[in-house]
Amino acid sequence: MWANSLIKTLKSKIDELIEEFSYVRNRKKMSDYLIIRAERGAVRYYLKNEQTGTEKYIRQTDVKSLGKYVQERYFRKLEQELPLQIKRLERIADRLGKIKDCQVLYEELPDSIRKYVDPMLNRQKELIDNFYTQGRFAPRSSMAKSENYETDRGDIVRSKSELIIANFLFHAGIPYDYERGIRLKERTRYPDFTVLNVRTGKVFYWEHFGMMDDEDYRNNAYSKIEEYQDSGFFQGEKLITTIETKEKPLSIKHIRSLVEHYLK
Repeated sequence: MWANSLIKTLKSKIDELIEEFSYVRNRKKMSDYLIIRAERGAVRYYLKNEQTGTEKYIRQTDVKSLGKYVQERYFRKLEQELPLQIKRLERIADRLGKIKDCQVLYEELPDSIRKYVDPMLNRQKELIDNFYTQGRFAPRSSMAKSENYETDRGDIVRSKSELIIANFLFHAGIPYDYERGIRLKERTRYPDFTVLNVRTGKVFYWEHFGMMDDEDYRNNAYSKIEEYQDSGFFQGEKLITTIETKEKPLSIKHIRSLVEHYLK
């Protein structure tokens, strides 16, 4: 499982480098390239024409001309180096693809001896059990719900958007808890969702701000985010936020991207 995750990251980086290499390779190339020499204790710059081989001195004070030729020099180095980096990463990804995780090795054992083996596959179950055990002892919001929306898991949430998020988490197999209290510096807050990344064991707090058209609500939302940050809960590290307005409602696509980035 860890190998597959690492391969996915490597392939994403490879795609990024391929795109960068394509841009560099297809750029409009200059016929002159920059040569840097140390002469008489000073650095001097020359332009050498690839076709004629002639050189032309360029003053360091000519910042505009010097800048574009320095950039061209950098692009030429990238053009040489990027294919090497891509090949190295592809070789690493290929080798990782041949690694078998504990689940595969366990399943390949003959049935007659598999029952005697401890596959060490209980870590995720323990993480999930501990996550929900902690939730049972956590404080809960006592604020009455003005509207009740029942999720596919059977929870009661306050809004349609929270219903969408909860159902997505449930069907994606993401352990979550609704309005579990956490202690900040000034008070106890009740984030909409407390969620667990089963692969890493990391817990995130997910706040959805669904009425950002309203000025008072918006100001309160900003204050809440600042309060989280003052207590060490920074966005992208421990805190996930989603927002919506009447013109920009919450989308499944956005929820999916957050789940895949932080919780898979």
